[in-house]
Amino acid sequence: MSQPRLLIDASAGFNQGAGIGRYSRSLLRAALPKLEPEFDVRLWYASDERRGARFEREAMEVIPGTLRSRVKRSRWSRRRVDQFARMPVDIPTRLIAGAADLAYSPDFTLPGQFGGAGMITVHDVAFELIPEAYPAGLLQYLRTVVPRNVRRAQLVAVVSRTTRIDVVERYNVSSDRVVVIPNAADDRFFGAASLGIERRCELCIPDDFLLTVGTIEPRKNYRTLLAAQRKAFARTGRPLVVVGRSGWGNREEMRLLTELAGEGAVVPLLNAEDADLPGLYCDARAVVYVPLYEGFGLPVLEAMAAGAIVITSDIPSVREVAAGHATIVPPLDVDLMAEAMMDPEPPSVESRETLKLAARAYSWEASGTILREALQQLARRAL
Repeated sequence: MSQPRLLIDASAGFNQGAGIGRYSRSLLRAALPKLEPEFDVRLWYASDERRGARFEREAMEVIPGTLRSRVKRSRWSRRRVDQFARMPVDIPTRLIAGAADLAYSPDFTLPGQFGGAGMITVHDVAFELIPEAYPAGLLQYLRTVVPRNVRRAQLVAVVSRTTRIDVVERYNVSSDRVVVIPNAADDRFFGAASLGIERRCELCIPDDFLLTVGTIEPRKNYRTLLAAQRKAFARTGRPLVVVGRSGWGNREEMRLLTELAGEGAVVPLLNAEDADLPGLYCDARAVVYVPLYEGFGLPVLEAMAAGAIVITSDIPSVREVAAGHATIVPPLDVDLMAEAMMDPEPPSVESRETLKLAARAYSWEASGTILREALQQLARRAL
């Protein structure tokens, strides 16, 4: 019997640096060697219209050499493919990305309408639960295409048990159609070492600092965090290092960031090098990550893998990831957040090892195995 033809939409891994882009690359690195013997794997991607495939090199590095000739770039841009998804008339996947027996996307959508066995990944349903945190155009797009893709998919992958509950309840999906394929921390975080005095001086970071990591946008709750940091800094003089690109709808957040940077309360590293991130986690007095809503909360896990003390939001997904190893604060309570930020205990050798061990509960190897098993299930349904 011939191998089932498997189409993988790798667009996120080629176009996005953090978030879903990192998830896509890390999962494919772990899963592709497991999939290659069982499936006729084809990888397809649509690149960003303006910037091209910015992370093409990183994406190609995770693809085994035997499969690199199977990577196909779409004739259409990502924006055009997304426009196809919003059309009232369905366009078959085979006309956009080629024929296949089954298809998988580590992102929210598959290209076109797939007539065979398909699986998508829902990373969160924040656009349903806190729509005010999204720009109108993106909100309309997500509310149009995500429910449609969830209905069509034979299996829906999610990144946490919390998101599994959200998807089942929000979209009335049978729970046996939803499989959890979680994020994990890369090995480089478990082996994190100090940046060292020289590198910290280059970055204008003192010995004693707090750290936050995340895109500057409403969902990440920077307004509350920066208000809490203003209070905490007045007592401690300990700055907050901010690592994260500028996102959408953040005019007020950027204004506060600039104002607090002028006061010395914040050190913005908005174009931080990814190679510095493990060292930043390692050196921080504590990592503060307080989103309003999250599907997983990868910075919490990466911080734990680096042995860092974590202060995070009292929301289900990050409580799930932290598993009792973080200080939990209400995400909109400035005073309680500031109090937690004022005097976190420096991590001991023992506590660092405990945090690292807890973070080992997640691994890309395990997630790759879950993906293979889910695709095997899809193949049995399709063939």
